[in-house]
Amino acid sequence: MEHTDFDGIIFADTLQGFNALRHTGRVIHILCSGGNMGFTFQDTRYHIAAGDYVILPNATLGSDFSDSGDFQGIFMSLSDLFITSIAIRSNYGIIGHLSLLQNPVMKLSFHDFRVCKQAMLCIRERMEDKGHLFREELLGSLLTAHILRHPCTQTGGGPTVGTYNFSAAEVHRIVV
Repeated sequence: MEHTDFDGIIFADTLQGFNALRHTGRVIHILCSGGNMGFTFQDTRYHIAAGDYVILPNATLGSDFSDSGDFQGIFMSLSDLFITSIAIRSNYGIIGHLSLLQNPVMKLSFHDFRVCKQAMLCIRERMEDKGHLFREELLGSLLTAHILRHPCTQTGGGPTVGTYNFSAAEVHRIVV
């Protein structure tokens, strides 16, 4: 588990590290890249495998987490306060939250998996730059780009921001 002085975003690579992140006020993202993992959410048992992406809008609603011996993945824990501070101007907030309460698991295409993994690794890498004068703003922008690029927020060719439609490359160019 990686924990720095900034607790808006925390990463873990193992289920044990993840269990330390599961508490009230956190949103959990899990990208499975190998093996499998199971958990119970809202009285439903889920099983994820490579290429699946999970967003738990409230970390405490998940329980009975287990993983295979060959599980590989990225766990990203986000504070509610940090998510609120980036204030995405879209309908993703309430609609996305309600949708995730119904089913937190998304099956990604190979392309979307690569994009998602790249974005999460970019955020993780930039967290190491503790001397950046606008570190929290940079991380917020990278997280916003990650969320807006996610397949569940897609409308046509790319994420919609206000009245503009940006491709992933354009968003990446703007915020990195």
